[in-house]
Amino acid sequence: MNLANKTLASLAHLLDSQSWHGDLIGNAILIHPLGIKVTSDLHQEAGQGDVRCVIITATHELFPDGVQDHAVGLGASDDEIAASAAETWFDQVFAAIHSFLCSRDHSDVQKMDLVTHDTASDKVFAWKLHMSAPSNYSMQGVVSDSPDKLEFAKSLLGPLSAVLLDRKVHTVKCFLGVLPNRSVHSESRLDGEIWDTGTQLLEECAKRWLDERHFEIRKQFLLFAPCELSDLTNGLALAADARAQGARPMNA
Repeated sequence: MNLANKTLASLAHLLDSQSWHGDLIGNAILIHPLGIKVTSDLHQEAGQGDVRCVIITATHELFPDGVQDHAVGLGASDDEIAASAAETWFDQVFAAIHSFLCSRDHSDVQKMDLVTHDTASDKVFAWKLHMSAPSNYSMQGVVSDSPDKLEFAKSLLGPLSAVLLDRKVHTVKCFLGVLPNRSVHSESRLDGEIWDTGTQLLEECAKRWLDERHFEIRKQFLLFAPCELSDLTNGLALAADARAQGARPMNA
């Protein structure tokens, strides 16, 4: 059994332990009653040693192209790495997807109302942003006591306004690490692909962390779900503000 299969098996066990009904059928998990299909594949640059990466993809009728996550696992063995990758996916990606698909609030996910404006067509697009709780890891230093859950979202929304001009689900994965030697490691993935602009903006966040001497690793998953203006609080007012200010997204 390779690492991808072990990750899928770990995820099936984790879902079962959290009272979710997931059928492991062949190389996929079907999560009931949400109607989500989950697969896992080895990353071409999977890494080595105690840090490895697998690609976990969730598909649903509302996102048939799939929500893809490059899940990094840590551990001394493949079993530990698989369990780590599965837990990270469950805590971040699944939490955001669950918040999107279910009408009731998810306690660990924060929501934001957004409107974007296409200046060429004068169309406006309404969005619900579902943000997983940031996961923080101390790196032998000081970790922020109450991390700003909106820090990454607020940093990335400007350039995202040029992307969120359709009716598809979009996702952004954020990773930022500041180590005790003051080195910075960051990565942003837009719809599963490396997003250089987002990565650079996360590095701007790191400059603030360095000033505050927060040595930590933080991960967060953002899911942008298209909706109607009527689904937003003050949607019409947000649309008017977006048109007045150009393509910059407005939040409630």
